[in-house]
Amino acid sequence: MNLKAYPMFASHLIHGSSDGRFAITYAVKVLSQDEIRSVGYNSASYDELSRIYDPEKLKYGWNQLAGEEIFYIPHPSTGLWVYKKD
Repeated sequence: MNLKAYPMFASHLIHGSSDGRFAITYAVKVLSQDEIRSVGYNSASYDELSRIYDPEKLKYGWNQLAGEEIFYIPHPSTGLWVYKKD
């Protein structure tokens, strides 16, 4: 698969930005790690990370896992701007 075949993936990768405030790592099955890295993001194995960060157990927003604080977004295409503090 390549980004040309799925322009919606490319557009989400290109328009997402942390403005240098934090790291973004994409772990998906449908793009290669090289494709993700080619547009400036970190990439990781979905299978490996889903064992550590089980999507079925995470809640939307901030989560604590083994001393690490992560921000979980189940649908990255919605972006960080939809987050509202409790």
